[in-house]
Amino acid sequence: MKIECYCDGSARPNPGEGIAQIHLTIETPLQPIVSTFEKKLGYCTNVQAEYHAFLLALQEIEDIFVLQKPAKLYAQVFTDYKNLWGQLIKKWKVNENRELVSKAKQELQRLRSSGIILYVNWVPREQNLAGQILEKKLKSM
Repeated sequence: MKIECYCDGSARPNPGEGIAQIHLTIETPLQPIVSTFEKKLGYCTNVQAEYHAFLLALQEIEDIFVLQKPAKLYAQVFTDYKNLWGQLIKKWKVNENRELVSKAKQELQRLRSSGIILYVNWVPREQNLAGQILEKKLKSM
């Protein structure tokens, strides 16, 4: 089973009311299943919203793994927030939000340890499907 998950978060104003958004595609033998999820975060910064969106993506991937029980699950999470990608994958220095970054690292490792083949990738903003949904939502507010 293959999953692609795009995540994005935003707070308006910054800091302000935060939203985490994900766009999930599950490859199936018949046709892909596409879902979007949103979580209102309350008061936070843009950076915190980005990490909460990433954690939401990991939670949805884990839920699918538990419910579907596939022999193998290959999942990719895409983010347009380069610092998230760098701090989790490239081991860039973490200056702020250390607890949130630590939680994201722990969850990523926990899911990988459970047998999920999980990759985190950076994509340009215009390729982030969750970002496109979130941008439309924020413009209409």
